[in-house]
Amino acid sequence: MHYKYLEQWVNENSSLKLTVKEITKFRDQIFIGSMRSQKGLHINLSSENSFIFHVEKPLHDFTRHRELNTFNQHLQHAKLKEINMHSHDRVITLIFEYLDLYNHLKSYKLVLELIPHYQNIVLLGNNDVILDCLRKVSYAENRHRQVLPGLVYQPPPAFQVDRQEVNYPLKFDDNGKIMEAAVDGYKEMNSFFAAYYQDYILTNKLESERKQQSRSIDKEIKKKIRKLKKQESEYKEAESGEKWKQYGELLKSHLHLVKKGDEYVTVTNYYDSDYPQISIPIKKDKSPQANVELYFKKYRKARDGKDIIAKQIEKTKQEIKELGRKRERVQYEVYLTDDKSEPAQKSKKYKFRKLDVDNDWQIIVGRSAKENDFLITKVAQSWDWWFHTRIFHGTHVILRNFAKKEMPDELLRLCCRLAAYYSKAKQSVNVPVDYTQVRYLRKPRGSAAGFVTYTNQKTLFVDPLSFREARAYLATRAKNAPNKR
Repeated sequence: MHYKYLEQWVNENSSLKLTVKEITKFRDQIFIGSMRSQKGLHINLSSENSFIFHVEKPLHDFTRHRELNTFNQHLQHAKLKEINMHSHDRVITLIFEYLDLYNHLKSYKLVLELIPHYQNIVLLGNNDVILDCLRKVSYAENRHRQVLPGLVYQPPPAFQVDRQEVNYPLKFDDNGKIMEAAVDGYKEMNSFFAAYYQDYILTNKLESERKQQSRSIDKEIKKKIRKLKKQESEYKEAESGEKWKQYGELLKSHLHLVKKGDEYVTVTNYYDSDYPQISIPIKKDKSPQANVELYFKKYRKARDGKDIIAKQIEKTKQEIKELGRKRERVQYEVYLTDDKSEPAQKSKKYKFRKLDVDNDWQIIVGRSAKENDFLITKVAQSWDWWFHTRIFHGTHVILRNFAKKEMPDELLRLCCRLAAYYSKAKQSVNVPVDYTQVRYLRKPRGSAAGFVTYTNQKTLFVDPLSFREARAYLATRAKNAPNKR
């Protein structure tokens, strides 16, 4: 991040107060939490854009890491007293004070080196001796200075600072380029940094995760397709079982006609009433008797394996179909996780009420405003269907349309009745329920959780139906459905 923006943030937040509860980590992000609230300092250590900002609550599932034990040991319960900016580089110093059990005042410095590709956090004690640092640097890695516990801290070599004023408002484009004196931009640096991280850096990370997962799924799909082709080839060969048996019998009774080096032998086909002449392929590198055994072996394999191969083919096709659906869902269901957390934790996943109709349809019902919000913004896809009671407050019901088919009338009515049941009109009859496809939903910026606007809707008047009744209905439906072969 440009020096002037970091300096401006320090100037605007130099009087910020904080009592440290815990210092936690999520990938390349550090969070200094406050004792009395969820507020804290978020330190972004991305290699190209490092900066700091304070937030009302953590933006990730930050967790304790072993590498932060020393930081926590010295800074837990310490009070932030001062924030300074280095005069010759992108280095911010946070000064903390702590009154120990013996009423001795201890002072610590937390140095944030927000230098592109060399970002680091260094904890200093008395006389600026390094107590710990996230990145240990020896002369083997940097011939100018060492950053190691026990050494006196030396700041980075002087950086030529081009001091400029920040011209508010600030904005940034899709490529992360910062624009000053922009219309409808941010008028203070902290809110700008927070938005820059969430709307640009975090968005790019999620997109990178999506691409990585998509590539992995595509690789698995290609592997399954190759497997399917091989199975179909084996099944085709298995269907020729009787032919292999006939070839073996005919070849067995005409061994005297086989000459060394022949690739075919022509014999009379006694299995055909017209007794035609047929040519039987033979392996010239095998003896006549070995060729006979080869055809009988093919016959036995075909006879015994045909049903097994058919089941394997069906299983592989289903696996390919599931992988395809998984790939479609990736862009809506990517979660950034921290595999090195202690203990390992994953981002929160909501447990919706779900009803599996069949392979093509699934009904999902939200249980709270936050779940509704997550459901419509992260789970549902544009071709899925959305249901909500008109006028009355209620939850969101989503009909997942995995195969992108036309919605059956029975599922339309079922989902409308569920939406009516999970609303303030639960005890009423003839409840109006609006429905439309998810692509016609809009989530206004800054709106409350679960709030959406929508267009292209239709309305159906129905009586409420409970989740249990809906499950029983679908079970009966599945039982009475004709078997498909």
